[in-house]
Amino acid sequence: MFASCIPEIIDLIGTRPKYGGTLKNERGRRHIVVCGHITYESVSHFLKDFLHEDREDVDVEVVFLHRKEPDLELEGLLKRHYTTVEFFQGTMMNAVDLERVKVHPFKSYF
Repeated sequence: MFASCIPEIIDLIGTRPKYGGTLKNERGRRHIVVCGHITYESVSHFLKDFLHEDREDVDVEVVFLHRKEPDLELEGLLKRHYTTVEFFQGTMMNAVDLERVKVHPFKSYF
């Protein structure tokens, strides 16, 4: 019986959006949400400044929220910073998306 359900399980898993899901924030680790004009250039400049070694507090996770999936160039940049950066597809105008990226306890919005 279980073997006959495997194709259905694969279909369910395969239909989940790549950049959907919910932020799994580690307890005690802070994070910020960045939204707006998310491109390779804007993200690259932001990360260069925000994650600069001269900053005192760099133990902050950066969450990007954008309505479109990242292009290949941006996806590569996100993968290079996988320990400090996450990308979610959504919009700040949708309460469900805000809940997914845990906006409510925030102190900063960009």
